Amino acid sequence: MASNVGKVFEYMKLIGKLKRVRRTGWVLRGVTDPESVSDHMYRVAMTAVLAPPPLNADKCVKMALVHDMAECIVGDLTPHDNVSKEEKHRREEEATRHMCSLVGEPVGSQLYSLWEEYERQETEEARFVKDLDRLDMVLQAYEYEQLEGRPGFLQEFFDSTEGKFQTQIAQEWQRHLDSVRRASPVENSGQLEAGRFSTASSHGETTPSMDASSTPVVATAAANGEETSDQSDHTDAVEKKRTMTPSVLAVPENAGEGLMANGEAGGEVESGPAGESQVVASGLRKDSV
Repeated sequence: MASNVGKVFEYMKLIGKLKRVRRTGWVLRGVTDPESVSDHMYRVAMTAVLAPPPLNADKCVKMALVHDMAECIVGDLTPHDNVSKEEKHRREEEATRHMCSLVGEPVGSQLYSLWEEYERQETEEARFVKDLDRLDMVLQAYEYEQLEGRPGFLQEFFDSTEGKFQTQIAQEWQRHLDSVRRASPVENSGQLEAGRFSTASSHGETTPSMDASSTPVVATAAANGEETSDQSDHTDAVEKKRTMTPSVLAVPENAGEGLMANGEAGGEVESGPAGESQVVASGLRKDSV
């Protein structure tokens, strides 16, 4: 029993590192106080709750929670790392298997199956979660443009997702975001339309900066955003972010009806790919924002 408890705590500590892993894309573009991988995954998961039938919303939420899980070990590999897709996948698979081994069965197999399903992108749930992964990225880019008063400076992220949304609902949300962005190049007007919900910025709560001794990193740490910095350095930026007007996306009338529609939670699990991440335990990195 003691050994099992030890493994569970190792799992919890690894997951906790995602709170301190900054998303590489934002770091490389000089964004003030860039979000963590944990910030990103939380909003993706909370949006996955809105999966419309016949999608299994319960599975989508779980898949969103595991899709970047390996980044606490592998880190956020970007194209700048010159790591092939095959090698990136190998590293992430190895890290995911290790983490799943810490929680025992049947949960470990279920978590791994969800990650693998996302990687393969062969099911509607996997494609929907991948769309949410991309949507969160461009929504975050828009929020950073607003928060920093630099309209258009993250245009490359919007360009990178052009024509890649696969599901109808994500395409509708993406079009709405584009229209909001065009209508408010400097500041969000804050006018919420009927039938829409506000998605608050993941920066409402600041994540603590990593101390140099909190996790082993390699020479690529700075590029990954794992630089040591006092949280007070970001006070002005944080206060500015707390006053931002929430972004808005349309919610379909039947959104969320898929929750638990297909039986008990965890009853149907398969697997899939990872999107982006950041630096951490092993000092490696992964496909990023």
